[in-house]
Amino acid sequence: MRASRPGRERTACPWTGDPPYGSPGLIIGTAQPGIADPWLEQPHAVTMDHAQEELADFLRRRRETLQPGDVGLQPGARRRTAGLRREEVAALAGMSTDYYARLEQQRAPQPSVQIVTALARALRLTLDERDHLFGFIGHNPPARFQHSEHVSPTLLRVLDRLHDSPALVLSDLADVLAQNPLSVALTRDQTRHTGLARSVYYRWFTDPAERLFYPPAPRSHPSNNSD
Repeated sequence: MRASRPGRERTACPWTGDPPYGSPGLIIGTAQPGIADPWLEQPHAVTMDHAQEELADFLRRRRETLQPGDVGLQPGARRRTAGLRREEVAALAGMSTDYYARLEQQRAPQPSVQIVTALARALRLTLDERDHLFGFIGHNPPARFQHSEHVSPTLLRVLDRLHDSPALVLSDLADVLAQNPLSVALTRDQTRHTGLARSVYYRWFTDPAERLFYPPAPRSHPSNNSD
């Protein structure tokens, strides 16, 4: 007989087995003396299915609340889908449409931190919504007052409305977090880099081709000479 524990109960993430982090996505019920907690009594596979279902529902609902103009896209012809299309969210997040569709269909493996960060940006999530999304998949959300790659919806709206100027968003380490279409056309997709190469500073000193995107004067300055 399972001992009852008063108050709100939390369980480990069903996908990773990691301890709970206090996210609403991981609160699966309350236990009261003499009342069985049905979620805690279910097999592991059932709670995993529940987590996938919650994630899929969150992504779908958020996608349906966004309009093309909210993310800098043109409405185009008559749309059959409420809100954004799956392929539009996938493009904004830099992932394949097939993978994003499998997330909404509860058929994808656990997303990585990088995937979740990209989805939070593509869906224009606030910090609270981003943390909620991290909780669904068992990741500890990034600290809000330390180095973070989250780009606020307000800043992304500004970026989307700069139709006549190339613009990008950099982290404090000069990692490119977001670009508008003109910036991509001018300097290619700068968010594709991984590891140390994500930093503009690092690429400046290690990749001669990177300097060709800048005017000749900075490149010819004596301090930039590798000799």
